[in-house]
Amino acid sequence: MNYRFEFKSYRRPFGRQLITGHGAWTTREGILVRLEDGEGNTGYGEIAPLPSFGTESMEEASAYCRGLKGQFNDDMFALTDANLPACRFALESACELLRDKCGLNAGRKVQVAALLPSGERALKLLDHYSSQGFKTYKWKIGVDEIKSEQSVFEELARALPGDVKFRLDANGALTLRQAKDWLGFLDNFNIEFLEQPLPPTEINTIFALAEKYSTPIALDESIASIDNLKNAVKKGWSGFLVVKPSIMGSPSVFRAWIEECESPLIFSSVFETAVGFQAGLQLAAEYGAPGFAAGYGINSYFLSDGLSLHGEGPDLSPNQCSLKDFEKIWKQVGKN
Repeated sequence: MNYRFEFKSYRRPFGRQLITGHGAWTTREGILVRLEDGEGNTGYGEIAPLPSFGTESMEEASAYCRGLKGQFNDDMFALTDANLPACRFALESACELLRDKCGLNAGRKVQVAALLPSGERALKLLDHYSSQGFKTYKWKIGVDEIKSEQSVFEELARALPGDVKFRLDANGALTLRQAKDWLGFLDNFNIEFLEQPLPPTEINTIFALAEKYSTPIALDESIASIDNLKNAVKKGWSGFLVVKPSIMGSPSVFRAWIEECESPLIFSSVFETAVGFQAGLQLAAEYGAPGFAAGYGINSYFLSDGLSLHGEGPDLSPNQCSLKDFEKIWKQVGKN
């Protein structure tokens, strides 16, 4: 099938500072895409690159979109470069929406984890999140001195009820010594998992740590592509896998792999607008590990710019937005 193709770039400043072990992230850039078939049916998708995870850059994504010259067809999926996973996800998601396809379980709400800011700033937001009913919290570490962070975490753990779950995310920024220090420290707490303690290049060492410590470890940056996911599972990883649909490439290929995967999957946002956010949340509703929150409690980090429409509560609907909502967002975003 042939489609008319359009795209628009956007820039969204974070309203709340987002700092990881690799520095501050101040602005989210991405591209919205629109497909229209010969009968006037439309579909929307979102290219949300994350170059630090191995995806294409904004410049590469923009060049690809310009190169389509306003035309796209189903045969072109096979020609989309493997180095353009965010582009592939956006275009295939737009086609699925155009054809009115969504997840079989997309109607059920998805429990999500609240993302706490790094350092002591997390303590100031506990009342805000706990009053909303969040039961799972994700906290970035590897930003400040390790003993300082551990002291703050002790305060966080004391301040919340015992049934609250924590997951800590190092974004691969720890040294081996620091990772061992954290894992030993966390054995005394109710921790879901420590996410990506070491860089992706140290995946064999992460395997060894997972066997030595009782605190579960989750892979994230190490499995930022379908090929890396397959390799990790083939090597014997049976623990948590944090997957970011928006950068995984083809949703259909991703689904086919998931059907064969026995490891627990934690779906996570890459700070998309409502367009990409909903596409990922639908996959989380279908395939997310039962009893574990998805990493989509991130909308409070943006200003009220009309591009985040799913709310901030602990349970989000994967069908919150209609095609009309996406059309409104499309018109709001400036022209190229």
